[in-house]
Formats: sequence, structure tokens, C-alpha cells
Amino acid sequence: MTAVLLLSCGTGVGDNTGTEPITTLILVRHAEKASSPTDDPPLTPAGEARAQSLVRVVGESGISALYATQYLRTQKTVEPLAAHLGLSVTRVQSGEIAEFANRVLSEHSGQTLLISAHSNTVPQYVEAFGAESLCPGLNQLDESQECRIPEDQYDDLVIVTVSGNEAKALRLTYGEPSP
Repeated sequence: MTAVLLLSCGTGVGDNTGTEPITTLILVRHAEKASSPTDDPPLTPAGEARAQSLVRVVGESGISALYATQYLRTQKTVEPLAAHLGLSVTRVQSGEIAEFANRVLSEHSGQTLLISAHSNTVPQYVEAFGAESLCPGLNQLDESQECRIPEDQYDDLVIVTVSGNEAKALRLTYGEPSP
């Protein structure tokens, strides 16, 4: 998986001739969370193990910035990676997806970063960065048909590469397989 990640980070998208910088965004859903407290639960032991596996999978991929939403579970998912890289984690409000995507693409052009988000926001980030939707490959909510990662699935890792006006997404998994 690491070899695939490194290859995807170093290759262009579309017809890039090397004139446009390639920005690589690694998106993960937070790791397994406890059932309580319901408003902001911590990670379970399985979630803590998954957070550690992120260090092994992407720890040497050239990440220059880490982002996570304001919730404990997303923060704790990237905490071991932040310690490994000697980086701080920048908090982002989970509902400000389009604004955040625009800011990231202008402030981090040509860099590699990791974003820890949620089952419903990872697919939204993919689209906000300009890549094709992850659906219909993912389950959808019955009522709203919103694209989302299934509730019991924590092993998704999505790499979005952006160059100029082109973006591509590659969906992988990491850590122990989800049930």
C-alpha cells in the first residue's frame, strides 16, 4: 500500500506536462470511536491501533500539514502521525468544506497533506477538491441520498491529486480491515 501511495504522490494527473504543481491530499475517516459520550466520543482501542497504523502507511510520504475537524475522534486519529512528523494538527470546522478546500489548494499548492474527517465529509472533500464522486462505490443514506462511508467502515484512505483544473481520486484501505 505504501508503494502505491508513493507512486500516486509522484505522478501527475491528466495531461500534466510538469508546469502545474501537484497537490496531494490524503483523506481518512476518523478511526473507530467509542459509543459514549455520543457528542464527542474518544477512540476505542481498535481506533487507537488504526491511528498508529497511519504512521506506518503514510509516515514517510512527505506530508507537510495535518488537518482534522474539531472533534476528539478526528484529532486522536492523526495524533500519532503528528508526533512522528513533528507537526501540529490544524483544526477545521467540519461543515466548512468548500471554503477549506479552496484555502488548502491556494495555501498548500504542490504539497502533500492529510485530512482526518467523517463518514459523510470525506466524500464531500473529494468532490470539493474537484475529483469524481466516490459514489456509487460507497453506500448512501436512504432519505437524503448523501454519499457517505458506511457507519462500520473505518479503513478507507482516499488520495486526491490535484494539478491545475484536474483532480483524480484513488480509494484504498489501511490498517485492519473493517468488518
